[in-house]
Amino acid sequence: MTTLIRLPVAAVACAALAAAAQQPRPFDILITNARIVDGTGAPATNGSVALRDGRIVEVGSVSGPSARTIDARSRVLAPGFIDPHSHSDYALLVDGNAESKIRQGVTTEVIGESGSVAPRV
Repeated sequence: MTTLIRLPVAAVACAALAAAAQQPRPFDILITNARIVDGTGAPATNGSVALRDGRIVEVGSVSGPSARTIDARSRVLAPGFIDPHSHSDYALLVDGNAESKIRQGVTTEVIGESGSVAPRV
């Protein structure tokens, strides 16, 4: 004989919401099989990096669904580099996207310490 248990609709809805809350959203990007250099001076490690909403949310042994997966096998993944003394003022006027720097991994640049092409007030 089968026993039928009746649960209030609210209890079923709460259980469904709790189960959905435990399931994290898929990652936007999952970079796998990378040689990770974290910028602290620690030795490089092999692993994955997960991003969601433009931010790093997990590093290490990461897996899960993602909108885009990038296989970084035989590649190094590192934070952006800072160029603390560049003379790129003129180059930025020619190429406002700084592609020559971005392609080298430079994401922050200090300019104008030895003079600047900017107008003086």
